[in-house]
Formats: sequence, C-alpha cells, structure tokens
Amino acid sequence: ALEYALALDPKDASLHFDIGVLHDKDGAPDRSMEHMERAIELDPANARALNYLAYTLAERVADHAATMLYTFRGTW
Repeated sequence: ALEYALALDPKDASLHFDIGVLHDKDGAPDRSMEHMERAIELDPANARALNYLAYTLAERVADHAATMLYTFRGTW
C-alpha cells in the first residue's frame, strides 16, 4: 500500500521515511537507507529521517563522521 501511495506522490518525504523503516525491519538496510536519504533530500529538516539514518549508519556502516552529521542536523 505504501509503495502504491509513493507511486502516486514520489515527493512525499513521510512516505519515503515509512517505507525506509519497513525495509529496515525486513532486513534490507540498503533499501532503507535509500529511502531515508530520499526523505532528507525532499525535506532537509526531517529530524526523524536524519536521526534514523544516523543510527542506521552507526549500527551498520560504522561511518562515524556521517553519523555525527545526520545527528547534528536532526537537532536543528
């Protein structure tokens, strides 16, 4: 249902966030990160997506510089 909604409105940052969470829960972190990054592109102040992506990077990629950047941006 969310993928269908996204096809109707591909610029909806909230849908990208929600689909990203579902991909993460389904064990598809790369797909999750793609949707989180797209949510941030569409809404650079999206604190939920910024923080989710920061924690995902911290857990999976060990990219501490990117983690700090997204975490910092999520507090604005």
